[in-house]
Amino acid sequence: MVLDIIAKEYRAIHCLVLEKSTDKRCIVTANFAPAQNHEKHAFWNYLKSLNDILAFSWCILGDFNEMLHSSEKIGCTSLCASKLQRLDDFLSLCKGHDANVQGWIFHLEKFLPR
Repeated sequence: MVLDIIAKEYRAIHCLVLEKSTDKRCIVTANFAPAQNHEKHAFWNYLKSLNDILAFSWCILGDFNEMLHSSEKIGCTSLCASKLQRLDDFLSLCKGHDANVQGWIFHLEKFLPR
């Protein structure tokens, strides 16, 4: 298997993965989406434009700073339905699916001084 970095960007690294024995290729993107609402629209539009031009299967992973279900929200204020749409809309558009979190859920309060 060969992995080549094809692009490094402010919020993502894109790699081409080649399985030599089968000559199968895919793009793997590691991303860190913005948490600030005023930056989210441009980020999601960028991912949508990538989906339109990629010629290989695409695996995108990382922190999307979005949720699919209100049950994923821990603490603070509750979420309105519109806050849960961006990731769901993107997954529908690219015919993707959520792999779900495995392991421990991150709790910020464990790392904050008391």
